[in-house]
Amino acid sequence: MKKSKKMLAGATLAIGVIAPQVLPTTAHADENNGESTVNLRILETSDIHVNLMNYDYYQTKTDNKVGLVQTATLVNKAREEAKNSVLFDDGDALQGTPLGDYVANKINDPKKPVDPSYTHPLYRLM
Repeated sequence: MKKSKKMLAGATLAIGVIAPQVLPTTAHADENNGESTVNLRILETSDIHVNLMNYDYYQTKTDNKVGLVQTATLVNKAREEAKNSVLFDDGDALQGTPLGDYVANKINDPKKPVDPSYTHPLYRLM
């Protein structure tokens, strides 16, 4: 009985994975009916790791390949190209460098609770 359940589960999974790949699918956009449309540019950042400046804290030297300075330049350029844009950060922004550790320790001081209106400096820059 257990073997047949495993086979059935495996077959169901295989069909569920393979069927969408081989069966034809179509998507139809709704008619516009003269309504306005909006173009939206979606921007995202990822793995900034509190690299606010173009500086490698571990090698103690300037590095123009990292930093929010470079990222901000690219984001601002993309925003100039599009009238409507939205910026998302995918994470790993608040840890990863000595600066991030320093800010985290300042924020997490048990003697000074965090003000609910506090915004992390990295997100203020974005």
